[in-house]
Amino acid sequence: MAIEIGVQYKGQLRCEATRQKTGKTVLTDVGADHGGQDDYFSPVDLAGAALGTCAMSMIALVAERDGLDVSSMRTSVQLEMVTSPARRIGSANVTVTLPKAIPDSVRPKLQAAANACPVKNSLHPDIQIRLEFVYV
Repeated sequence: MAIEIGVQYKGQLRCEATRQKTGKTVLTDVGADHGGQDDYFSPVDLAGAALGTCAMSMIALVAERDGLDVSSMRTSVQLEMVTSPARRIGSANVTVTLPKAIPDSVRPKLQAAANACPVKNSLHPDIQIRLEFVYV
């Protein structure tokens, strides 16, 4: 199944991405450190958001199949940039916070689901991705 996203430059270092199937849009902006207005997610921000939401979605798929409530799950993503050999994401630290009520026996399965995230597995292998799981 192909996914089609159309992107239009809107001026002032902003772009509008449209999901062709639904017509839903997302605006992006370049960060202030590169001359943008920093009003919207930057493309790098979207990469971090994609990683975090993908990991959570994979956990949710498994949890719902097993009848587990993960509705209070949260994720924090911290991206570190590097400049050599090119400006790019150098590392991503993803902290997934899950309910303490998740049984110890199920936790490895949920963690494996997060590690199987297609976005994580699509990122360049030189990007150091650390997934941490906290149960509160």
